[in-house]
Amino acid sequence: MRRQDILQGEGHGSQENKGEVMHRASVVIESERSDVIYNAIKQETAPRAGVSIKREGKAVKIEISAENASNLRAALNSFLKWADLTDKIGDVVKK
Repeated sequence: MRRQDILQGEGHGSQENKGEVMHRASVVIESERSDVIYNAIKQETAPRAGVSIKREGKAVKIEISAENASNLRAALNSFLKWADLTDKIGDVVKK
């Protein structure tokens, strides 16, 4: 699995939004199992962040926005762990 991490916006992912600072991260995970990863994480939620998950060919794109860096980090860590775990389970099942 190859990951391409991109922080978007001004100041390492922060962006002015109606007077509030919004932090954003966008992660593209390329994998032969993109369909499995997408289906495994598409229904997950992040209580303190907005999350968008899309499948684009052999890649899954996860976009996360949050009011502060701590909430962004927590959501990003959760979704990356779930995606990685799904991919590792695929390796075990394939054997």
